[in-house]
Amino acid sequence: IIGMSFSMHSEKAAESITKGKHGKVSQADVLLGLTEDVGLVHTSTGDAYAIITKDAVRQVLSVESEDFRLHLVHQYYLDQNGRAPSDYALKTAIDALRAKARIEGQEVEVPLRVGEHNGNVYHNLANDRWEAVEITAKGYRVISEPPVLFTRTAGMLALPHPQPGGSIDLLRPLLNMADDDLWIQYVGWLVGCLNPWGPYPVQILQGEQGSAKSMGARMAKALLDPDASPLRTPPANDRELMIAATHTQILAF
Repeated sequence: IIGMSFSMHSEKAAESITKGKHGKVSQADVLLGLTEDVGLVHTSTGDAYAIITKDAVRQVLSVESEDFRLHLVHQYYLDQNGRAPSDYALKTAIDALRAKARIEGQEVEVPLRVGEHNGNVYHNLANDRWEAVEITAKGYRVISEPPVLFTRTAGMLALPHPQPGGSIDLLRPLLNMADDDLWIQYVGWLVGCLNPWGPYPVQILQGEQGSAKSMGARMAKALLDPDASPLRTPPANDRELMIAATHTQILAF
């Protein structure tokens, strides 16, 4: 068993060595060298994030995400003439970057959809340009690099650019809400979801079967936080609820 363990360790070490400009260098060190211009930050809960620029677009990726892992693989592929790093080297480099982000990186908040900076509210569009809507007391505009570091999860879908001249009243005919009070509560809930701090209201849609409760929930989700799974089954326990809450802004059950 000892002999097998030593052999496996030797194979990993051999896999992780590559020839660099100054002789033999570990693949992990090459990967770390390729991230010298990557910004690293961490949240109050210790989650590590990397700030990268790709095709002139700023992206904020979790250091432990598949997207960041693929970014490292691609950078290595380009630098090493089509070669790929070993899983062992990738894990070693990612562990080092996570430690650097937690110890040396600035502590910031990294929201999914809604954030605040200097009294302004920012709504993440989650599109290919990583744009957000800046909402101020004077109006709104779409910006490419908001002061809030938004990230995204796999299921998040993009929101369109807002268009001027519309009205919230255009939404009402699409919903089964003849009562004015219900309509006001529904719109109030939508506005409340753009509060960057909370506490947040809970909306409960009640009615007979076929009264478009699910449609009302889908509409609300699509307006503010479109997702590949707009409606979810209720979580079985607190752990499932917390996992779901870290991957989406609005939970619709």
